[in-house]
Amino acid sequence: MVETESSEIEHSEASVEIPAIDDMDSLLRYCFKCALKKSIKKSDLPLLTSTFLKVHMQPFCPAGSILSFAKFLQQMQSEEFIKLKELSKGVDSISEFDRSHPDLRDLVAPDLPALEKEVAEETAYEPPEIIEVFCITTATLPLFKNQGFSKGDSLSLTELRKQITDYVKTNNLQTEADVSQVQLDPVLAEITLLRNEGDRSLLPWNELIIRITDKMQPGCLIKLAGQQPVLRKGKMEPIKLNVVQRGSQKKVTVIENLEFYGIDPRVFAHAVQIAMACSATTVDSEQKNHGVNVVVQGNQMTFISKLLLDKYRIPRKYIQGLETVSKAKKK
Repeated sequence: MVETESSEIEHSEASVEIPAIDDMDSLLRYCFKCALKKSIKKSDLPLLTSTFLKVHMQPFCPAGSILSFAKFLQQMQSEEFIKLKELSKGVDSISEFDRSHPDLRDLVAPDLPALEKEVAEETAYEPPEIIEVFCITTATLPLFKNQGFSKGDSLSLTELRKQITDYVKTNNLQTEADVSQVQLDPVLAEITLLRNEGDRSLLPWNELIIRITDKMQPGCLIKLAGQQPVLRKGKMEPIKLNVVQRGSQKKVTVIENLEFYGIDPRVFAHAVQIAMACSATTVDSEQKNHGVNVVVQGNQMTFISKLLLDKYRIPRKYIQGLETVSKAKKK
């Protein structure tokens, strides 16, 4: 079973004098308030919470300290320091903050070196860990319930294979004559056989696993730095790259779904703007719960694809539109 765990980030170096704080809640509050008072700007908004943690809070954290970020921002929202907005499932951003909050008035926040924040923005991103999983459905629950699983629980393919293997061995369903075949008991037969296969009693291992996974709900467990792991039902939506014609001559490159991968669209747009000396803006996606798109002047597919692959280290299978770049190079 895939289990979630609290997201933690360790600060390895301290470049400013920070008072010793032993209590974790007090440390979080101190770093949070310092970030609001001395680091974050209105122009940074909207800001991914993972970026806020690394770029704005972490520099105020003493060396060797670990910040646990699980439910802290929700508490800060309830105390009216900030307002959060869910851009998509599991991806939050800070949409507003209140620097005039009474609890910030008497806070003396240390000054940070100007360069440190710029470096932090450049190095803040860590690619997500994406684990493709299969969720137990009503149809497949009889196979797993005796092993302690419930409907909706998720398993990676490796875990799934192990559970099926254990079930087969426990129930002595592997034939001695041909170990590549599995004897179907009533549970396996009910899950795997079609209506016109009622008299079939054996299935090859690979076919057995394929038929079982076909009856399960596919999903992805996404682990983003600084955030709780998120389970998404269905296949992982890729980052989409498209060149769109606007007007008779103008073209723009549109990048969608960056936030699903923990990429801050504002930071991404700025990087493209500086590198290509062109306009790059962020706009709300027309699709519900799809966050913000980046719109770049001109056809910048080659540079953007290289940026995603090399700097952000996004696997090719999660980028839609790379094939158009390859075709353009061949011409």
